[in-house]
Amino acid sequence: MLAYFAVTAVAGVFAGLSSVIAATKSKLTRPGVNGEGLRASRWTVFDVLALSALISFSAFRFEVGTDYAIYALNYSQIQPEFWQYYLERSSLDWGYTQLTIALRALSDFPYLIFWVTSAVTILPVYVVIKKQSLHPAFALLLYILLAFYLAPLNAIRQGMAVGLNFWASTFLEKRPWVFVALNVVASTLHLSAAVAAVVQIAVRKWKPRTGGVLVALFSAFVVVLLMSFPPVRQVLASIIPRYEIYLVPNAVGLGTYLTIMFKLGILLYTLHLLRRQPAEYVAMVTVGLIFLIIGTQYLVVARMEMYFGIFLVLALPNALALTRDISDRGKNLHVAAVLILAAAYFFAYLQNYAGLIPYRTYL
Repeated sequence: MLAYFAVTAVAGVFAGLSSVIAATKSKLTRPGVNGEGLRASRWTVFDVLALSALISFSAFRFEVGTDYAIYALNYSQIQPEFWQYYLERSSLDWGYTQLTIALRALSDFPYLIFWVTSAVTILPVYVVIKKQSLHPAFALLLYILLAFYLAPLNAIRQGMAVGLNFWASTFLEKRPWVFVALNVVASTLHLSAAVAAVVQIAVRKWKPRTGGVLVALFSAFVVVLLMSFPPVRQVLASIIPRYEIYLVPNAVGLGTYLTIMFKLGILLYTLHLLRRQPAEYVAMVTVGLIFLIIGTQYLVVARMEMYFGIFLVLALPNALALTRDISDRGKNLHVAAVLILAAAYFFAYLQNYAGLIPYRTYL
C-alpha cells in the first residue's frame, strides 16, 4: 500500500513545483465549464515528471487489478495477421480490439498494452486539469486520492473512455464537433461513453444549488424504486440490449453508501464555497451521485459515476481558489484538511477494492 501513497506524493510534489514555476500574475477568472476566461497553466518539465510517474506506476504493474489477467491473456493470444477473425469474434468493444491488434502488429512486448492504455487514461485527465483548474496540484491530488486514478486499474477500457470523455467536455460549447469526435472514439472503447456524452449535453446548462442537488438525489431514490418493477427494467434493457446485464438487481455493500455520503459532503462543501460564484461542474457531480444511488441496487450502473464524479477534481479546487471569504492561509488549511480526508478515503478504497494490493511490477 505504501507504493500507492509514494506515487501520490511524488506526483503531487512535481505538480506543486510546476504550479510554483508556472504561476502567472494574472487575476483569477471564472473558469467556466469550457475554460472560458481561464488561462491554461503553462506546462513545465515537472508536469512531464508528474505525468510520467503516474503513467509508469500504472503501466509497470503486474497482476494488479481484477481484470489484469483477462487483458494480458487477450493481448498475448491476438495474432495480428488474423485481424478480421478477432474483430468478428471478440467479446470486447471494437475500438479496444482494434487497438490491441494494432499494438500486437507493432511489437511482441507483452506489456505494451498496459503502457498505451495507461497513457490514454491518464494523459487526457492531466491535460484537462492543466487547462481548467485554478489549483492544478490540488486537483491532481484529488484525482488520485478520490480513486479516479485507481478505478481504471480494474476497469481498463472504461478508464480510457472516461479520460477521453473528460477531455471532450472541455470542447462541448466552443467546438462541439471535437466533443462528438472524442466521444465517438471513447464509445468504441466502452459503449457507456455514449450514454455519458448524451447526459452531459442534457445537463450542461444546469447550475444547481444545494436545494436542487438534494431534490435531484431524492429523485434518484424514486428511480431506484421504479426500477424494482420488472416491466420498467425490460423497457430500459430494450434500448441497449447488450448492456441488459447492467439492469440485473445486485445490491451493494456498505462501502457504496459511505462513498455517496463522502462525495455528497464534498459537493455540499463546494456549494458552500460557491455561494457567490456560478456553480460550475456541480451538475456533473450531482449526476454522478445519482448513478451511485441507482448503483446501490444495480452494481454495474454505479460505474457510470466515473464519468461525472471526476468533475469534483475541478469543482472543489476552483471553488476554493475563487472564494474571497477565506484568507490565503485559511485556504491552505482547507486544502490540508480536505487532503487528509481524501487520503483516508484512498486508504479505505485500497483495502476494500480487490486486486490492487499488494502492488507488484514485472521488472
